[in-house]
Amino acid sequence: MGTDDSAVTELENEITMQDEKIADLEAEVATLTTQHQDAVAELATVQSTLQTTQTSLDSAEVNATMHQAEISYLEGERDIAQAEISMLYELMSNMSGQSNETIEGMALQIAELNQHMSNLSSMLNESYDRHQENATLVSQLTAERDNLQVALEQANNTIAGYLQDLADAAADAEALAELQDHVHGIIGACLLYTSDAADDMQCV
Repeated sequence: MGTDDSAVTELENEITMQDEKIADLEAEVATLTTQHQDAVAELATVQSTLQTTQTSLDSAEVNATMHQAEISYLEGERDIAQAEISMLYELMSNMSGQSNETIEGMALQIAELNQHMSNLSSMLNESYDRHQENATLVSQLTAERDNLQVALEQANNTIAGYLQDLADAAADAEALAELQDHVHGIIGACLLYTSDAADDMQCV
């Protein structure tokens, strides 16, 4: 029976070791679960920020298109005014025999057109500035969006890694539990045979 007792003790020690391994795995699973939850929360934050950034970028791009259309319109108006001024100067140069009243009327038109040109130039300068500011914003938002997309991919990869680690740890814990059940079965079988008639049984 001494051999049986020794075998049982050895198996009991093995169970204790397996219990410790299972406890370690459970602690690892708990840690991985927390890390996974944190990664999911971070992913949600990145997705929300990315959505906000994309909305801002879309708005900035629409504004850029509007500013460009406004600039094109103002430049067209400026060119028309400049052409009218040139035409009036040419007419004046060919109307030396006309009355002073006619000449003064044309000069007044030129003055009004020059004022219109000045206003258009001011509006154009403002439009150029707004367009430049918006173009800078578009560039910044595009870079931010690209960085967020990289962060989103990294977050997804991190979550996938945690899920794989959790699956591996769960598989290891299951395998250890099965081994532990098997060892318990062997010990139970050994303890059933305590009579001299069971001396031939090998509890190893």
